[in-house]
Amino acid sequence: MKKLTVISVLLSMIAMTTVIGYSQESLAAVQHKLEEIGQILNKATLEGDYETLLKYHTDDAIIKADLRPVIKGKSTLREEYEKNKKVGAKIHSFSTTTEAMWICGDEVYERGTFGQTASYKDSSKPIAIYGSYFQIWLKQPDGSYKIKYIIWNLDFNPYESM
Repeated sequence: MKKLTVISVLLSMIAMTTVIGYSQESLAAVQHKLEEIGQILNKATLEGDYETLLKYHTDDAIIKADLRPVIKGKSTLREEYEKNKKVGAKIHSFSTTTEAMWICGDEVYERGTFGQTASYKDSSKPIAIYGSYFQIWLKQPDGSYKIKYIIWNLDFNPYESM
């Protein structure tokens, strides 16, 4: 009986090691894919290419930025991008740094920091903001990834500088 228990424990440990090794390989592959998408998104952000940005969101995506109402769905996100065009929004710099990422089923959870400078046709100089983000990527049937949920938080009080 003890031999059977030892064998069971050893087999369980081998299986766990295999699963852990596989998960790490999968995470590395997913990180690489999301870094490539991130480069595309950063370029599209700087160019004001809203169609490319929309392509990487699910139809029911939820976006929550500090001091702004929740954006629910790709059609509402498109409306927000159109408003940005009307006010002459121009992103001058944009960067993100992933601090943690993990996978659960078909979802990838990502946490990190961001920085951005932007101006508007009515502003005399660019405005800089920075903060933290959390987003959930959803794996698509074709193996690609789209943003399902994202929340951006400022790491400062914008009213203190007024």
